[in-house]
Amino acid sequence: MIKFLEENQVNLQTITDHLESSGIEVVKQEVNRNDASVLLVTGAGLNFRIYFDDQRKFLRFSTFLPLDPSRAYESKLRLIQRFNSELFLASFSLDKDDDLLVMYYMSFVQGINLAQLMKVTIRYAELLEHIVESRNCDGMIKFANDADNNDDDEVNENSSSNDDIGMPPNTFLN
Repeated sequence: MIKFLEENQVNLQTITDHLESSGIEVVKQEVNRNDASVLLVTGAGLNFRIYFDDQRKFLRFSTFLPLDPSRAYESKLRLIQRFNSELFLASFSLDKDDDLLVMYYMSFVQGINLAQLMKVTIRYAELLEHIVESRNCDGMIKFANDADNNDDDEVNENSSSNDDIGMPPNTFLN
């Protein structure tokens, strides 16, 4: 049975409820002045958010992956260009701190097929893991705990990066 939500039924709570009832752990749900989002963590420990934009009728899947600050800006741009041309689903760009911003938009104009939402959520998580595990041979993506071998057990949301768009910091949690 295909479960479909009409456009007027799509909201942060119905999305969160569906994710949780499908077995995906929602780490945090937030409703701020202009943002409503759900924080999720991949099996490999990468966090990402699904933002709910009621005005424009979009869900935005997004996160950032920290890039090695010692690398040249041009090499970061080459990485962005390569990912945009070779990887499916998301768009890639640099944020104001030169970190890798990974975003995907899903419209819910005229409603949303919840099975498709789950497919996109799982594929987005798999994409993030693929980037970190298979596409980072040169070490361009560099987590804070890569340098000091410090394992985190919790999601740390105190980020100076991307404060203007509300992105979570991204670290391996496992």
